[in-house]
Amino acid sequence: YMKKFDTQYVDSNTYPIRLDTCLENLCSQVGLTLGNKNFPNNSYMLKGNPFTNKETRKTVLSNLVQLAGGFAEIDVEDGKLYVRNLDVSGEAVETIDGNNYDEFKRTFFCHFEKASYLIYSQ
Repeated sequence: YMKKFDTQYVDSNTYPIRLDTCLENLCSQVGLTLGNKNFPNNSYMLKGNPFTNKETRKTVLSNLVQLAGGFAEIDVEDGKLYVRNLDVSGEAVETIDGNNYDEFKRTFFCHFEKASYLIYSQ
């Protein structure tokens, strides 16, 4: 089923758009149904089309489910696409709002001295 996403993405959304609605529209482009709309960051608003470099639908799918902190899976029994997360409660661990940054702190330093001898082995 994932093979269906190996085609060029055609944006037909009206922005701003919720993440879950954007995923629904993407699924409909390949003839699938989104199996769940209740996933972390499902109400995240995309303010414009970030996919303007002739991406494949699979790349778009990958990027969208990463915003949900998860991965995509197509259930072979019902043929629907699901956004899966490792957190089984379904509650967002952290909400992504575009202002999440980590500070980089250098904590490991290497210092090398001249070698006093070498060991050769066969």
